[in-house]
Amino acid sequence: MLEGVTVNDDFTDRVSDVPAILAARRPAWIGVQEGKREDYAGLLDDPRYAVVQRMTSDATRGVAVVLDLDQVRPVGRYVDDPRRRGHGYRQLTAAGLGILARGVVWQDVRIAGPLGRRRVVRLASTHRHPRRARARWSDFDGALVDWLLASPVPVWLAGDFNAPVAAVRLRGAATARRGRGIDGHVLTGPLRFVDRRARRLRKRTSDHAGVSALVRVPRRPEEGR
Repeated sequence: MLEGVTVNDDFTDRVSDVPAILAARRPAWIGVQEGKREDYAGLLDDPRYAVVQRMTSDATRGVAVVLDLDQVRPVGRYVDDPRRRGHGYRQLTAAGLGILARGVVWQDVRIAGPLGRRRVVRLASTHRHPRRARARWSDFDGALVDWLLASPVPVWLAGDFNAPVAAVRLRGAATARRGRGIDGHVLTGPLRFVDRRARRLRKRTSDHAGVSALVRVPRRPEEGR
């Protein structure tokens, strides 16, 4: 069982909530949105944590994945190919309507500990268009479905979906979803939420409160013997 947190880090205030969330809760990972003003690897500067954040542009920097290496271990080496184990960034929609290009960032990890110790899971973060650009939602949702279906391992996706997560059109790609407001989590494959509802964390400096989810990662079938 792992805790993950999704947080829109609110680039406008120049203060990150990520270090405080890590210190207070010790989640296995955090999926970040609106992180374009922050270099999370430099901010944390701690060997306990690994960061996947493409620093190429404002658009790619906006989403990031922060891992607690005591709980999960990165695997794979293939960059930007969602069909392969590893890590990467995939643009889902181009810039338009005054909005930066939107994409998804990910890292495949092996779960530590006796339960599911050989299970590999893809941890990812994304940020859907705001309501003023909702004409792009169908393009985004379709590209996100393609990305989800390409994964060779179960996916745990954290995101700011700018609508209730249940309303995002991911038909055939997601088995479970939990959210609070517009922020939430999406699971595929055998991953299951432990709680019926995601938990909204206390608000810090961001205009979004982080949203936590507890997820059960089952053993692979051969491990049950």
